[in-house]
Amino acid sequence: GIHLEKFNPEIARSLTKDFLKRVTATITGELKITGTPHALQYEGAVYIDSAAFALKSLNTLYRIDKQKLSIDYPAIRFEKFVLTDSAGHPLTVQGSVNLFDRVKSIDLKIETADFIALHSTRQPGTLLYGTAIVDAALNVKGTTVQPVIEGNAGLQAKSNVYVVSSPKRSYSNTRNDGIIFVKMDTLASAAAGIVEAFDSLSTEGSLKGVKYNLELKVDKEAEFSVLVNPATGDELVMKGDARLNVGLG
Repeated sequence: GIHLEKFNPEIARSLTKDFLKRVTATITGELKITGTPHALQYEGAVYIDSAAFALKSLNTLYRIDKQKLSIDYPAIRFEKFVLTDSAGHPLTVQGSVNLFDRVKSIDLKIETADFIALHSTRQPGTLLYGTAIVDAALNVKGTTVQPVIEGNAGLQAKSNVYVVSSPKRSYSNTRNDGIIFVKMDTLASAAAGIVEAFDSLSTEGSLKGVKYNLELKVDKEAEFSVLVNPATGDELVMKGDARLNVGLG
């Protein structure tokens, strides 16, 4: 067996550099290795006492403290794994990832409420920024190469999300000082802009390969601002009750 006194955070940063940044971690664990050199099997646990990271695509900080990952070959199991946002609101993950299997399948359930999923300012190349406070109940299936995300999510009232739209997309509505005010549930092209941002994050960014089918509920006080022309600052501001389905198959 192997006793892990302290995991070098540089290793964690190296393993996750393609999709995480600002990674800090204090990790210990116990690992038992059996089998043959060509067919090793692993059993044990990893304990994360203090960790922080940000997804590159969102640039928002999340924390993990005093959590356990069970290693039960070929899976890593999340019995009730808790991730918190910058205000301490929990996001709970249960299920497993067959990380040591050739296929690397995923079977996870994710639940949260009042979670600050996004809290970042605009940076060069950013497609999505602002503040997004969400409730969510999601199932993640598929594989680590091509995860499939399904379920429900709600955007709460204090959210203010900015989406950078393609300069090729046009909107024809009454303008007022460079800002267009519309009701979310009456503008199909606005929904198309949001879907476009999801697709851009998935196909161009660190979420490449992801598929999703999500039912989204937007609170009447939550606000989306689509930057129709980032160069001039023209915005399409959307505010109001909405229920949308976004998907990428």
